[in-house]
Amino acid sequence: MNFIKRLLFKISLIPIPPCAVVLLFLTVAASPKASAEYRAFELTITDTDKNKERTVISTLDHLQYPRYYPLMKNEIIAYTDSWMCYENMANFTKTCNKPDRDVATLKPSSTPPTPLKTNSATNP
Repeated sequence: MNFIKRLLFKISLIPIPPCAVVLLFLTVAASPKASAEYRAFELTITDTDKNKERTVISTLDHLQYPRYYPLMKNEIIAYTDSWMCYENMANFTKTCNKPDRDVATLKPSSTPPTPLKTNSATNP
């Protein structure tokens, strides 16, 4: 313990020029905010007694969600869909919207080439 106290005391005696402190502050303040991607989940919660369904969009999957938001005994949760969100979710902003998955937008713009037919008799 005495070693740590002596080391901290020696470090405190090292003169740090004020311009270094200002430079450090400006570097940290001017740096861009960190951002990360996350996965959004569409969950379906079914009430078996009343035969009612509700859809929930959350960053928690079907295993994590009931631990944070307890379900009733007669409710069943199911994983329906998921997608990636690339926006900043700081300050408790709403989860990103589900992307458009229209069949027309998912089709390739051109048809893929047909595979070459090979004669099995000539190819061993």
